Amino acid sequence: MIMTNKIYSKVGFTLLELIFILLIASLTLTLGIPKLQGVLIEHRVDNAIYKISKDIVLSRNYAIQYNTRVTMCHLSTTNDCDKDWQNGYSIFSDVNGDQHYNAAEDTLILIKNNFPSSDILIFSGGKALKYGPDGLLNGQSGTFRYCTNTSESEYFSRAVVINLTGRPRVSKDLNGDGKDQLNSNSESISCET
Repeated sequence: MIMTNKIYSKVGFTLLELIFILLIASLTLTLGIPKLQGVLIEHRVDNAIYKISKDIVLSRNYAIQYNTRVTMCHLSTTNDCDKDWQNGYSIFSDVNGDQHYNAAEDTLILIKNNFPSSDILIFSGGKALKYGPDGLLNGQSGTFRYCTNTSESEYFSRAVVINLTGRPRVSKDLNGDGKDQLNSNSESISCET
């Protein structure tokens, strides 16, 4: 008679262990997802502000380097500047300074397509940011305000301030409340018009 040794090894989880693991995983996800959404929104806003600031510097540097006027604005379907910053902007050399892109004489430097539809971009300086050949503003300074359309938008609102010499500065949280301010005397950034 041949005897076989049957050894059964215990492999896998018991039902109780599986339920416990699923409970821990669901609690972790329930607590972690809202924080992750906030991080993603903050990253999106920081990225947009960085690009706006970088494009302002590009406009100014191009004006100086090529000794020409440069305009940054949203171009309408007729290639005129308008205030529809939400739908992106273009940067072009504006030879005659008329805030109109003319392909025959102006050079298109950059096109930035629209921002996420839930976000808001407002420029307080009007319909165009204009640089002269010396890199100084032709017109007024202004502030780009970028806000999200969320319940806590004041925590995700950022701004780029352009001073009279045409140099950009990004807003900061100056009083430690988690909301950016334009300067030490101002309230939090808002995109309400």
